Amino acid sequence: MILVWSPQAFADLRSAREYLHRRSQTGARNELARIRRAARALLTFPRMGTQVTFEDQVAFVFVVPRTQYLLIYDIDGDAVRIRRVWSGRRSAPPFEGR
Repeated sequence: MILVWSPQAFADLRSAREYLHRRSQTGARNELARIRRAARALLTFPRMGTQVTFEDQVAFVFVVPRTQYLLIYDIDGDAVRIRRVWSGRRSAPPFEGR
């Protein structure tokens, strides 16, 4: 399997890094490392997230352990595609195709 990050997921990571860095540089590094580790774990266990359906669109949501972040992703053949990296402190996670 391969891991693919959408442009929006990269933007989410950049936003998270900026937010967390303002609070603590060390904390930001640790939290972002947890997010990246969780994404890599999906390559071994791609269905460990919770499957959700929204308006006929299927995705998975995985809560990154020891963080406030969710990985919203789908599985496309041999690829795990990270759509968004969403803060659990924000409103309900967005789903493309609304």
